[in-house]
Amino acid sequence: MNAKLGVGTIIMAIAIGTAVGPLSTLGDVTTANLTDSAYWLDLLAAAIRSFSSVAVAGLGLLAGAFGVPMLRGKPIRQPEE
Repeated sequence: MNAKLGVGTIIMAIAIGTAVGPLSTLGDVTTANLTDSAYWLDLLAAAIRSFSSVAVAGLGLLAGAFGVPMLRGKPIRQPEE
């Protein structure tokens, strides 16, 4: 399977990864939670934690994707005097 690491793929991965945290928290919602502002702040905190985790992983992936070809590239030749 060949998948291109394009901007759209990265945006979709970040969006899906960000949704995981709040969706897992919503799985335990009760009727009392719906009116509790602290619950919604916790849900927002879960979304922010998920986004930051996915962003760090995505940046690592991009660094690896762009860094490996740069390491394998030819060194820049110094002009001869």
